[in-house]
Amino acid sequence: MRNTSLKLAAIAALSIVAAAAIAQTSSGTKWFVPKTAATPAAAPAPVAAPAQQQAAAETTQVGLPPLPAPPQVAPGASPPAAVIGVFDLNGVIRSSTAYLAVQNEMRTREARLNADAQKAQTEWAELKQNLVDQQKTLTADQFAARNAQITDRIAKDEANFKARDQRIQDAATYADDQIEQELNTIVGQVAQSHGMNIVLFQTAVVLNVREFDISAQVAQELNQVLPSVLVPPDGADVTAFARAHEAPPAGK
Repeated sequence: MRNTSLKLAAIAALSIVAAAAIAQTSSGTKWFVPKTAATPAAAPAPVAAPAQQQAAAETTQVGLPPLPAPPQVAPGASPPAAVIGVFDLNGVIRSSTAYLAVQNEMRTREARLNADAQKAQTEWAELKQNLVDQQKTLTADQFAARNAQITDRIAKDEANFKARDQRIQDAATYADDQIEQELNTIVGQVAQSHGMNIVLFQTAVVLNVREFDISAQVAQELNQVLPSVLVPPDGADVTAFARAHEAPPAGK
């Protein structure tokens, strides 16, 4: 079962300024200490052939043309003081009722697809075995024709399963995109309510105090505003479904 993972890396472009100064360090880091045993001497570097040496000696170093000097930059206004917030993306997603419902639905659909595929594989095996059992009673042309029919049946079934699998993934993406967009807005609003102008993913922070963390408030807002999302019916054309439920353009 593949996870219907959100494409929420795009949330790094938050409506407020988002920064990612990542310093990955863990308390359980194991450092590699080289052994003191003598290292075998390195093999001598291959000597270039005389022709190669001559070609290298004849190589001419070419300089660059004159480049324009950049103008002096006029002094500008200093940015405001950084007010930083921290956001646990994975924790918020795990507590999202909409996301959990989407995951459960996609698991159900994929389990149904896998069951149908296994059933079809059993049928294919039976068809092949029946053809082998009847081979002695069939002419070469008859055997070839029936074998072609089985091959065509398998190809069509496989194409159908592949299309169904793609529709499941498309439906998951459509649902996840709704959560991503809403979460992007909520993070910006919560941060703004605290006067924050920078929000970092928690995984990018080595140490912080609880007052910086807005994850709980974001999770609460997300579940209140978006307790569920629209999910296309199983087997539906996701593009057509999305167009039928598309929000009207702003101002209309």
